[in-house]
Amino acid sequence: MDVQQGPDALLTVGYNDAVAIATGYGYTIQTAWEDVIAKAWQVRFPGRSFRTDGAGTDYPSSPVRRYEALRAMGYI
Repeated sequence: MDVQQGPDALLTVGYNDAVAIATGYGYTIQTAWEDVIAKAWQVRFPGRSFRTDGAGTDYPSSPVRRYEALRAMGYI
């Protein structure tokens, strides 16, 4: 998503549901997610929010569970 500087804030160019993607680094998925959350809190867009459960394991598409499955199958 492209942004441009407005008079008082950054403005999105065009329309898309996704405003930004934050990435983080860590030695585990949990520590990488903590890095993502620390960065994501620094940027605010009115009417938008972000997931806070990226390192959770209580939903089917959990990155942690998908990683564990790939390891168990010998793919990584």
